[in-house]
Amino acid sequence: MDSFAAIKDFMDKNLAGKMHADTYQFVAPRVQLHGDTAILTYQLFADTNFINMKYNVVEVFQKNTTGEWKVVHSTWDTITPYARDLSQDQKGTVTA
Repeated sequence: MDSFAAIKDFMDKNLAGKMHADTYQFVAPRVQLHGDTAILTYQLFADTNFINMKYNVVEVFQKNTTGEWKVVHSTWDTITPYARDLSQDQKGTVTA
C-alpha cells in the first residue's frame, strides 16, 4: 500500500470495530527537531483483545509549505528479547 487512502480503506474494511486496547502506554517518547524535519521515537505497549503488543516506533515528520506537520516515514518494529546467535564459534565462522 502506498497511499493514505489505501491504508485507510484496508483498516476500515478489516479492522474497524474489531480491535480494542484495554490499556496502552507510550514509553520514552523523544522528539528530535532539525529545521522542517522532526523525528519522533517511542515504545508502544498495548494490551489488546488479540495480543499484547510491544513496538519500537519511529515517525519522521516534515513541515509543509502551509506549516502543517505531515508524516513522511513510519517504522514499527516488534520488541523481541535479545537472542545471541550461538551458531558461530569464537573465530566468527559458522559451525554446523
